[in-house]
Amino acid sequence: MLPENLASLHKHEEQIRADSLRLIEKHENFSDHLAMTHGSMAIIYALAHDHANATDDELTIQYLGLRLFNTAASSLKLGLSGYYQSAFAQVRDIFETVALLDYMCSSPEQIGAWKASDKKQRISKFGPGAIRNALNERDRLSTNKRKEMYDRLSEYASHATSPGFQLLAPEGLGLIGPFLSEKYLKAWLEEVVKYLVHGATIFMAHFPRVEPPLLLEKAGFLNHANVWREKYMGNPTQPHPSAQPAPTSGRG
Repeated sequence: MLPENLASLHKHEEQIRADSLRLIEKHENFSDHLAMTHGSMAIIYALAHDHANATDDELTIQYLGLRLFNTAASSLKLGLSGYYQSAFAQVRDIFETVALLDYMCSSPEQIGAWKASDKKQRISKFGPGAIRNALNERDRLSTNKRKEMYDRLSEYASHATSPGFQLLAPEGLGLIGPFLSEKYLKAWLEEVVKYLVHGATIFMAHFPRVEPPLLLEKAGFLNHANVWREKYMGNPTQPHPSAQPAPTSGRG
């Protein structure tokens, strides 16, 4: 039987989730971001689950898609329930997974090498820093916005640091456990949707040949994403939102 304190905590989490959803319904931008997050997860799920992979490389990408889907779902669960720091930590995982998928999209010959690599090779050749450097070189970027954004997510969410306390207890220890904050709810929604839309677009590019029903789903997602990007990012065809400054996504 669940201890009384844990049952009470779960009840509090569910109340915050209900309050979060009411807040989202009140704001068009919040609702649009949540709908676009759902659309991104839906196309990732469809290609990872419903597509019959033709090669081992496609299967590897599908496994990474499952990771991306589960991480997004975890971030949603935590963010809507008032665990903003933990929700942002999952956003960093999304960022890292999407970067790897992006690298593999432009260097497909490395998919098998990544899968076969040992721990030492995986860290040196496919670690977050190595992947960021490869993408920056590919995109001919003179600045390292990817590192800045990764470091910011690490400092405020993934690592135990004093700057991260504001996401944990913004009013001091008077708030222990989950809490509702419109400010942090907005910031988290803007971050998770930005990286997930980019991730779903990159993930889709790994599957140029799919079954007819999935072609329709891909087209539907791209149309939805372009409308969202034009409304909130100011550029419907922007290829690399990972090079944008954090923490907000344009006009929010």
